Amino acid sequence: MKNPALTALFASLALALGLGAGAAFAANPADEIKALQAYFAKKWPQVKDADFKDGAYALDESWRINWESIRDFPPYEDHLVRGEELWLTPFANGKSFADCFGADPSAVRNRYPHWNAAEKKVETLEGDIIKCQKDNGEKPFRTYRGDIAYLSAWLANQANGQVINVVVPQDDADAVKAYNAGRQFFYAKR
Repeated sequence: MKNPALTALFASLALALGLGAGAAFAANPADEIKALQAYFAKKWPQVKDADFKDGAYALDESWRINWESIRDFPPYEDHLVRGEELWLTPFANGKSFADCFGADPSAVRNRYPHWNAAEKKVETLEGDIIKCQKDNGEKPFRTYRGDIAYLSAWLANQANGQVINVVVPQDDADAVKAYNAGRQFFYAKR
């Protein structure tokens, strides 16, 4: 596979498939990307590189058909409607989430997570949603459920079919350190 943006998907699949700390992955992000891509390309040679963005639905035709049916008539549509309402509702100061993230909601989700070199931390969509609210004098959403989940899900739905391009700057020691800390946490939870 040629698309390093699929690293997050591969890590999730690796966990689901039982690859753990004993898996033969390299210690730096670039080598780990190559190792994960090689593993999945060998395991599922029939899957096109571009289709891995669809996760497990790229692996089985019946899963894909069911998934596409659900996307046409999602049982969670009311949550997506609520997410869109949140996106469109102005803050008390007259600004909105679009002022923080840009006018095109389909271009938001695929930018996360990303490394913020100035603050030396990983930025997440949900963290930036809360930051946007605070910066605009709004009470932030509760984390993990409710409105933050609805807005996040709506933004993800707007970005359907796009690749999330996770980049770990190899020349930034702090970014690599954060990556390895996340990696250790991921494998420790096994």
